[in-house]
Amino acid sequence: MIDKLYLDKPADARLLDGIPEPHQLPAWLSQQDLDYYVTAYKATGITSALNFYRNNDKNFHSLKEVYQKEMRLSALFIGGAEEAAVRFGSLEPMKKALPKLKKTIVLQGCGHWVQQERQKEVNDAVIAFLEAGCL
Repeated sequence: MIDKLYLDKPADARLLDGIPEPHQLPAWLSQQDLDYYVTAYKATGITSALNFYRNNDKNFHSLKEVYQKEMRLSALFIGGAEEAAVRFGSLEPMKKALPKLKKTIVLQGCGHWVQQERQKEVNDAVIAFLEAGCL
């Protein structure tokens, strides 16, 4: 399914084209949570959250120097294997930019919303990271 959504689309397809309507909510998203998000988005919209991506070409040039700097703090990366940026991208540039990257965790069968989809694994990893004195 993921491959079809990202790889088998025609060049003129829109981002959400081909994404099926779910028959039920996933186990990690309750109706109460969904109602909360819907209410928040109705009140404020999602435009500001999307504007960074809409302005990506300009952002790239203005932030190029920032993106090339190393982050000198300890870091933990937790990502879902089904997240498009993880599945079709590379973690190598991140590893290069984060010389103090202590651990990389890629959760199989998990998508973009790792903290909702895998609450226990994310919490356990963050607690272990903090207990190891990584900050």
